[in-house]
Amino acid sequence: DEVIGETPTTCSFHFRQLGKYGFVEDDAEPGRRERPWRLARMNRRIPSQTGDPDADLAANATIRVLLEHYISEMRTWWQRALSYPPDWQTATGFTDMVMFVTPDELTELRGQLDPMLYRYMDRLEDPSLRPPGARPVRTLVIAYPVESTVPGPEVAP
Repeated sequence: DEVIGETPTTCSFHFRQLGKYGFVEDDAEPGRRERPWRLARMNRRIPSQTGDPDADLAANATIRVLLEHYISEMRTWWQRALSYPPDWQTATGFTDMVMFVTPDELTELRGQLDPMLYRYMDRLEDPSLRPPGARPVRTLVIAYPVESTVPGPEVAP
């Protein structure tokens, strides 16, 4: 509470809310008055359409904040990229492509990508599983419809 200038009651309320939605977990030992919390996971999939207007509004605001954070983080990386060893410079980067797919095909593709990325998640909680030279790397998989950039029949939104 000294760090952020809020009372323990206010902090506790907000941590319980974050816990309710799976962002943090209560890490307190049974019988202890102190309530330490820990990050529950480092991956997010936030649905923007839940059917609840308030939840959808909050989800879209969260996504907007996260996107701004990721853009800032990427800018920082690109400004410092040349200071990293050559193997890190070669391994990093981004791929930009446009694909013509149906919603079902895109859902299938995401279902194939997610398991490939999740196979490294156990290293988050267990540092002994991290090989020498491993660093935290943010991987974003973002898929969204765009106006057609390829000649052909127009696609309605």
